[in-house]
Amino acid sequence: MRERKQQPGHSADFLFTLLTFLIYAVAMILLVGMGTLVYRNVTQRMEEHTVMRTVQAYITEKIRQNDGVGRVSVEEMDGKTVLVLEQTVENTEYVTCIYEDEGWLKELFTKKDGEYSLSGGTEILEVRKFSAKEMNGESFWFQFTDGTGIQREFVVYLDSVAQEE
Repeated sequence: MRERKQQPGHSADFLFTLLTFLIYAVAMILLVGMGTLVYRNVTQRMEEHTVMRTVQAYITEKIRQNDGVGRVSVEEMDGKTVLVLEQTVENTEYVTCIYEDEGWLKELFTKKDGEYSLSGGTEILEVRKFSAKEMNGESFWFQFTDGTGIQREFVVYLDSVAQEE
């Protein structure tokens, strides 16, 4: 009978194929891992910017809707900084209060002469801190800390002041 001789080239081919496969597998795992990190980072930044833009757009639009001489002010109520927007609906005076309470930006819409509590407002967005200042009667400066702890600020100018001049 004939004896089989083992050819040394076959085991080298097998090892080369196995090594190539392992390198490919490790590269794919690293690529997927890096892609996951990039995706998570992009998603987080988009969420942060969305909160910022939403708060800014919400407050700006509320001010624009109620813009008029003496209709927009900042007051202290119950130890909180409150943006107060006055409006008249069918000969009845109403106020909209925008403020931070228990980690939320809230809005309270009520009659101006009625009694009300800021704890009864509607939750709008999660914010940790909110402050506002009236600047020279022409603009309002806002600062807030979003749910991720990033502090943001922006300024809204009154159109009614520009129209008077």
